Amino acid sequence: MICKQATATALQSTGPALLLVTILAGCAAAPPLPSAPAPAPGPAAPTAADVDAQRRAAFSKSLDSWHGAKTAELQAKLGLPTSKTTQADGKLVYVYAKSAKVSGPAGPSNFSCVVRYLVDEKTSRVVGHQVEGC
Repeated sequence: MICKQATATALQSTGPALLLVTILAGCAAAPPLPSAPAPAPGPAAPTAADVDAQRRAAFSKSLDSWHGAKTAELQAKLGLPTSKTTQADGKLVYVYAKSAKVSGPAGPSNFSCVVRYLVDEKTSRVVGHQVEGC
């Protein structure tokens, strides 16, 4: 609306030459504002291997709560071990193993989890653990 009024005023007072200048100068679109710089790329998404390693570490850490527990408590919660062995250093090892066929995005695969609880034979208390698979 303002451009139309300026155009009419310029045409009445000065003629067509000034009209063209007025249109080009006053009614032209403003130059585009400079765009903001693109944000810096964020950290890369973790790979499947990274996620799996984190999950395994968290699982192993959760088993730390058994350290110091009596073997009777362990068996009351987890049932009888799959097997028991004795290491050369005299520590008894309670082995809990599970395996299953699971389906995933790439099709069926075998899943295996073995947890070995290290037991002090004299005190019958869990003193450590080892995890395979899981």
